[in-house]
Amino acid sequence: MGVGGNPDLKDEEGWTADAGFEGEAGKKWILFYDLGYYVNQVNNWILWIPQSDGIWRVTNRDRVLAQGTEVNMGVRRNGRKMGVEVRAMYNYQFTETDEGYQLIYTPQHRARINLEARWLDYYLRYDHSYTGTRYINPENTIWMPDYFLADLRIGWKKKFWKKHRIGMEGGVLNLFDEPYQNIANRPMPGRNYFLKFRYEWL
Repeated sequence: MGVGGNPDLKDEEGWTADAGFEGEAGKKWILFYDLGYYVNQVNNWILWIPQSDGIWRVTNRDRVLAQGTEVNMGVRRNGRKMGVEVRAMYNYQFTETDEGYQLIYTPQHRARINLEARWLDYYLRYDHSYTGTRYINPENTIWMPDYFLADLRIGWKKKFWKKHRIGMEGGVLNLFDEPYQNIANRPMPGRNYFLKFRYEWL
């Protein structure tokens, strides 16, 4: 994949605004939430667009208006030895060009669910995510299908000497071997496995 420059690019100019609120309630079982809305208008938006020859070329869009909502909520229970958390996240984003089209490779809908259980220094986590359809040409006539992904991981972490922490984590990514692409004609890995070790200086 190559890239092509553009000496006539203009600087981006724009403004942004956002609002939201967050909070939590409960004692043993804690309900938490975070809701937000944002809007961003940019003139001379810099955009990379793939060409038929495989080269990505950069250009300006006269005006782009991006706006959306974000929802993050869930419930958790933290005990001395055990803990449980369920979290759900959703993002809606509409990014409109001056011609009235959605920006390429920008899904309108994204969502994720996380389930995590902890016991002493061990944890087990399941993540399930959704990515909506994405247009791959400026005219919004060609698009890539939506897809779901699932990851499963198990790990252990331990703090010692106050400022040190070590851990180990292993898992399966793309658990159900879902075929998907983030960029057209460039398949992403199927089911794959990982094992990693970590040391942190706190």
